[in-house]
Amino acid sequence: MSNFSTNGIGAYGAELEQKMMGEDIRNIADSMDAVKFKMAANEMDENKGWKSSETKHLEPCGFTVIFEKYKRNPYRQYRRSAAGLLLDVGMDAHEMFRSQDSGETEMSELGIICAKVVAVGPDCKYVKPGEDIYLRDVGCAPVPFGGNEYWAISEQNIICRVANN
Repeated sequence: MSNFSTNGIGAYGAELEQKMMGEDIRNIADSMDAVKFKMAANEMDENKGWKSSETKHLEPCGFTVIFEKYKRNPYRQYRRSAAGLLLDVGMDAHEMFRSQDSGETEMSELGIICAKVVAVGPDCKYVKPGEDIYLRDVGCAPVPFGGNEYWAISEQNIICRVANN
């Protein structure tokens, strides 16, 4: 099989190699758009009767904490070296870095993340909604709600919260 690609559109053919003209590309793009719209319409049909989250909110039970993960640690610090270079102090969980031992690029295994608390259960004593927390990135359960990527964890698995001085 031969693979050909023009303007980002890839296709496979039985030993085919052809140059597509602008009109052909437009026809293929229109066909792809039609398929996408049909798939979206099918998804909307399947969602009929589902409950809306627009007038709802999450209320965790017991010691459960609902949170959103930050993409990067907002408290990460950078320092300037004596030579004026910008140095990264610390790293995020699951971040790539160059190992000084092997010289190869490796994945950090810290497994500690920073997150923002969205809601807490009635039995939570130490964290409140809106606070930033550090927690181990294990034992977290995804909570898909209202198109958001929320996560749940027990309060006892939170390492610390970020407090003002």
